Amino acid sequence: LANYRTGINDKVNISDTSAGKNLLWSSGASSDSIWVTPMQSTMYWLQNSYQGTTCADSITIVLQPAPSAFITSMITSDNSQTSLTLTSSSGQAYLWSDSSTTNSISVYPDSTTTYTVLVTDANGCSSDASFVVATSPVTFILDLSSHSVNQQKGVHISGNFQNWQPHSTPMSYNAVLNAWTFTREFIADDTVTYKFINGDSWSDAHDMLLNGCGVGLNGDRWFVTSAQLDTLGPYHLSSCDE
Repeated sequence: LANYRTGINDKVNISDTSAGKNLLWSSGASSDSIWVTPMQSTMYWLQNSYQGTTCADSITIVLQPAPSAFITSMITSDNSQTSLTLTSSSGQAYLWSDSSTTNSISVYPDSTTTYTVLVTDANGCSSDASFVVATSPVTFILDLSSHSVNQQKGVHISGNFQNWQPHSTPMSYNAVLNAWTFTREFIADDTVTYKFINGDSWSDAHDMLLNGCGVGLNGDRWFVTSAQLDTLGPYHLSSCDE
């Protein structure tokens, strides 16, 4: 009998291939084969007695440890995109909770989300790991009381969190604040760059903070997210002052 490798909780069949008589296994069984589920590396022996001659052989079931799965994260944030890359520990195959089958995935959930990956190694053994991506809401406030609002196009916010689309993220008028607001969930420690737009295109009036408080060649607003509720503003168009 040759040594055999398996994983924990696997059920293994061991059988006699000699067509022997008067069999006796180390488990006390006398059948041609036995099923075992070792919880640690274990040796099993088989004794065959016939016409006064006794032969014996053994097999060791070596228990392979399951892969130790874990997930690491890295934020990618620049002036054109922002995402969180989750990377699994190495293995032969991967299955994420979003059905992805790659070693890493890029995510940016709009609410706190738990991601899970099942890692399978070359021996067919598997283990899983989970990673919680926490988000918190941020409210942007824009005061346009000194401007004429573009009633036809509305008021928008644009930034690296939505690929700088000037028309895709409208702000809502808040009568209590007499200002325009937008609330969105962000992951912690993300660097967000953005602009306010009085309209829905870059040809309309929009933020240009070129007096030292903006970033980049286009004078973008920016902030680093935290793990708690945050409010930005009220700001005035193209002004750093609240």
